[in-house]
Amino acid sequence: MRDINEVLENYVDLDPPDRKLTAYFALSSWFSDLLHVVPYLWIVGPIGFGKTTLVRLLSVLCRRGILVGDISSAGLYSVSDSLHPTVLLDDFDYGLDSRTRDLLRLLRNGSTAGLRVIRAARAYQLFGPKVISSRQGPNDAALKSRGLVVVAPPFSRVLSVLSNDALEEVQHRLQPNLLRFRLENYLRLTHHEYTISASSLTPRIKDIVRALALPLMGDVEFERELLEIVEPHNMEATVEHHSEPEWFVMLALLANVHNRLEGVDMLTVMKVKEDVESLLKQASEPHQLTARKVGAILKSLGFRTKKLGSWGRGLRFSRDLILAVHVKAKRLGICVGDLRPPAPFKESGPATYCRDCYEQGLLYDNDGKELPYVEAEEFLPVPQNIDPFERS
Repeated sequence: MRDINEVLENYVDLDPPDRKLTAYFALSSWFSDLLHVVPYLWIVGPIGFGKTTLVRLLSVLCRRGILVGDISSAGLYSVSDSLHPTVLLDDFDYGLDSRTRDLLRLLRNGSTAGLRVIRAARAYQLFGPKVISSRQGPNDAALKSRGLVVVAPPFSRVLSVLSNDALEEVQHRLQPNLLRFRLENYLRLTHHEYTISASSLTPRIKDIVRALALPLMGDVEFERELLEIVEPHNMEATVEHHSEPEWFVMLALLANVHNRLEGVDMLTVMKVKEDVESLLKQASEPHQLTARKVGAILKSLGFRTKKLGSWGRGLRFSRDLILAVHVKAKRLGICVGDLRPPAPFKESGPATYCRDCYEQGLLYDNDGKELPYVEAEEFLPVPQNIDPFERS
């Protein structure tokens, strides 16, 4: 790790956290065949900020690095399947043409072990670490969540020139050590499973941390540093996750569960749509969701709507539904602090009566502070003439 960091510092002007993150990525690539999820590394920055230099360095620091300036979909899946390399794509343009869309779709399938693509009656495996440099990061949230972003900033100091001879010298000096490190520790790491104690990480970030931490073999200091470096990326991933339509639909469901009216045993899709529109407006999000789209999202979340007579389609309140809403809200990273204002709170203070929120771990505000729980038999009914996100 020290040698990799010194090489990176000598030739590229990255901020220290990004430089260390890049070093963790390079080391992790030597054990990618032991992982079930591999991270991608996105290198972003304007022209002339050293992105190509960094990609060239990584082509010799990563295991089986293949540096390409352009690649077709067929080239990506054939070379990934036959060589199992670290693919490094320099100066990638996120265009809107069909060729780029096909390539991005393949990239989404390349971070998880076991996924294959079928072409001409043959199955190809795309699994493997990848480095992609471009002026901007990916607009596709699902693809971006599969990796971490490193920013190439403006140069602030004089750097060594990475000539072909210098690159070859780095290769001859470090690759034998990296290969020896792999061979000496491969068997031990085959049976090593890194356990993450940080519960605040998103599921995708947890997978990435496990991949980067595998070669560290339980070194407490390295693992602590890695978690500190990844924390800002986790916060960004959480913010981006909370801008997805599924998050707003789930939040509307949770609010309606807490604000359900006395004697009303159903929730229509149209009501959920109206509440989602209110949330989107508060968050200044551009999404426009129709009732049909909201129904499709509910189905994707595991909530199957049914015909409610003349009211249209919707859900019927039940104990199973209420519990499922809380469980799935937790999985999406929702807490009671996301409710505006938190419906279960008493007027006199931040105590909540919702036992399901307590048992499922939703009793936190937006600063991560745990909220107190107070036993109560039931919620007070909410009058019909007020906004569902306002208290009585």
